Amino acid sequence: MRKPLTIKSFCVVLTAVLDGFLMRHRTEPEAVAAELVADAILAVLNVAVDSAQRHGHIDDGMTAVEAPRSDPSSLPNEPRAALLTAARTEFTKRGYFMASIAVIAAEAGVPLDAALRIFPTKAHVIVDALKSAHEKLGQGIADDIALDQDVVSVVEHHFLRFARLVADERAFMDALVALVAHDTYAEPDGLR
Repeated sequence: MRKPLTIKSFCVVLTAVLDGFLMRHRTEPEAVAAELVADAILAVLNVAVDSAQRHGHIDDGMTAVEAPRSDPSSLPNEPRAALLTAARTEFTKRGYFMASIAVIAAEAGVPLDAALRIFPTKAHVIVDALKSAHEKLGQGIADDIALDQDVVSVVEHHFLRFARLVADERAFMDALVALVAHDTYAEPDGLR
């Protein structure tokens, strides 16, 4: 069992961590990278914020501390677009499994219940984000066939378009791969 941090003990712990890094930096500067210091401070903050010890990400803990938005007039003009932009950032930063609809909604400035009506699951977010790009891939094949391209050219063009899509939408494509790998054995009616 651990005792919860008080304001005083939190300040002492944080000061001790920083003092330790400072002393180490004086003797061996290359051993103390800025990223290491930031990760250590985030770990200490996470202990302070995550009092339930869910071992979640600091961003999730801070989202839980923030007051929920209840004013419907404070919604973004395009909630779907705001959610997709926030999802791209979340999937890039934390990957498919660590991202959550709650954090995406908070980043987008959309109340969680409204976000869940638009996107009930992360799979819905990914499908919606890639829907128009998928349709363009199909249109590219149809155009190549309409222009009497040979089969090899159609396939080559398709692979090039697909490679561009993967490069342009890396966050959602990585999430899609994780989703497909994870949900392969799901019930057929639950698959997106």
